[in-house]
Amino acid sequence: MKKKAVVLTLLLTLSVFANFFNTFAEYNPPFEISAKAALLVNLDTNEVLYSKNPDEKLYPASLTKIMTAILLMENVKDLDAETATAKDYIYEEFVGLDISTADIRHGETLTMNQLLHCMLIQSANEAASIVADKLGNGSIPKFVEMMNAKAQEIGAVNTHFTNPHGLFDPEQYTTAEDLRKITQYALNIPGFSDVVKQTRYGIAETNKHEARTLVTTNLMMDEVNGGMYYDSRVEGVKTGSLPESGKNLITTATSGDYRYLLIILGEPIDDMLHFTDTSKLYDWAFESFEDKELLSTEKSVAQVKLELSWEKDQLLLYPERGFEALVPNEIDASSVQPVPVIPESVKAPIKKGERIGYINLMLSGEQIGQVPLVSQEDIGRNFLLSAMDAATDIVRSFWFKFIVIFLVVLLIEYIAVTIWKNQSRKQRYHKMTKR
Repeated sequence: MKKKAVVLTLLLTLSVFANFFNTFAEYNPPFEISAKAALLVNLDTNEVLYSKNPDEKLYPASLTKIMTAILLMENVKDLDAETATAKDYIYEEFVGLDISTADIRHGETLTMNQLLHCMLIQSANEAASIVADKLGNGSIPKFVEMMNAKAQEIGAVNTHFTNPHGLFDPEQYTTAEDLRKITQYALNIPGFSDVVKQTRYGIAETNKHEARTLVTTNLMMDEVNGGMYYDSRVEGVKTGSLPESGKNLITTATSGDYRYLLIILGEPIDDMLHFTDTSKLYDWAFESFEDKELLSTEKSVAQVKLELSWEKDQLLLYPERGFEALVPNEIDASSVQPVPVIPESVKAPIKKGERIGYINLMLSGEQIGQVPLVSQEDIGRNFLLSAMDAATDIVRSFWFKFIVIFLVVLLIEYIAVTIWKNQSRKQRYHKMTKR
């Protein structure tokens, strides 16, 4: 549980940090892809470089097994020590279906680690149900409840599961954006990346089966069977395919200093465009973009009127930190327009490092980042100017105005009463004189 809490806290912290400081631009490649939805994310900066219908609800197919794997890895302390046995009822829903399988036999006992590899490498549906039965204490529906609770915890609020393997159900859906959150969460679990990077995995002889070797369903990773689809940059993560969903694919790829995550959903079922579109998007990302410093802390980018200081009447403001972003190769710092958002004036004293407004970084009319602005020096307050300012504040304050008005009203009343009394005396005097 502690490991789970730490991973979630880390993800949420990184997400909040990125959202506070940066609002990254998205770009369109010079080609179309056939997928219904797609999302390309730089894993080093969390920048979304490209998206297509990221919030459209679609069917996940076997991408569902990523969530099943998350729960398995978080709820089993020793994957090699704990085992599960395939119960007969598990196979009932698969009768007559052409599904991916690891040929796990009725009554066969495997370690949880072997079942994890069966799910993620060979996309074995029966393995996912065996795991669900084990972790659900004999109830797959109970495990599905755990899946949906975990999705909500991760922030995948537009996702709903009805089974642990991904076979079609109209009530089982997700989005590219939710799968991004689920996959990034999984990639932060120790050991998950090591599993999905494998193209082969050997299982020794069991109580029901001779030794066998699992083979990846992702041809982009398979140098032996991948043929024209093999891409040495690709390092997982999961395939998924159903007539109702089309072909889905989640991959990561590394080249040079850059690492990306790509979610592809809803490619045509009768071809291999999920592989070719993935390669095209990676080619575009790796060849067309680089990480560049667009803002330096060494140069002032704005100034603000300074009050209550004899030393100066303008305060220079500097970026709190440098700003780097993935941008097209031809873009440099001069292409970025800084737009300061600062108050009309500030009052001394000012501390070095004190935040005073922020700067929006604009590229071709689109905001690509936001950085706080700070003072790079301490500015003291002048006593005389401070006293005068305090007096001005007092004069402008509500209570001062109230007291002045109150005193004026009293004075007017006093004058009115005095005049009335004087007139009364005169009238009494005239009456007495006439007598």
